[in-house]
Amino acid sequence: EVEVLAKLRHPNLLLFMGYCVEPPLICTEFMRRGSLHTILKSGNVLEPARNHAVAIAVARGMSYLHSRSPPILHLDLKSPNILVDEKWRVKIADFGLARMRQTTQVSAKSEFHGTPEWMAPEMLRAEDFDERADSYSFGVVLWELLTARKPWMDLHPMQIVAVVGYSERKLELPPEGVPAADHDFTILLSDLFRACAQKDP
Repeated sequence: EVEVLAKLRHPNLLLFMGYCVEPPLICTEFMRRGSLHTILKSGNVLEPARNHAVAIAVARGMSYLHSRSPPILHLDLKSPNILVDEKWRVKIADFGLARMRQTTQVSAKSEFHGTPEWMAPEMLRAEDFDERADSYSFGVVLWELLTARKPWMDLHPMQIVAVVGYSERKLELPPEGVPAADHDFTILLSDLFRACAQKDP
């Protein structure tokens, strides 16, 4: 993680400030509001414009990672790894699983990476993957913003592997719509969520 963090400088990535070998410790900037997951879990339904700003910030951070040479794949993008400060500045954190893509695709090598609720189907099946795995995870974050709910909260992690990885079940927006569904920002995020959930986003 230190090796990856030391190479990165972007307004929407958590700033790496140093590390200690013994005890193992990474020093980063402090994000007072905590994670997006905590904010949504506390019952705070964000305003559509706030949702839009969060989504844009995450997209910019991920675009920076994917535009590096070689591209950097985060592989654990999720609301607990998206941090917010007191001014609502948004930054992506936790690069413990990040990889530099040296070839067309990254080999999974049958290893289990990431958090099932946010993982792309190909990763759940331990198949090769590329930047589109991060795009899928970004779509799940958009779903969280739109619904203020945890994805697949009624399923055990291994059930998620089965229904998402092999049965290719997708998250769906509530049939009654989402809060402020007539708002342009909300419609935009809904369309983007559906695009990220496609096989070829």
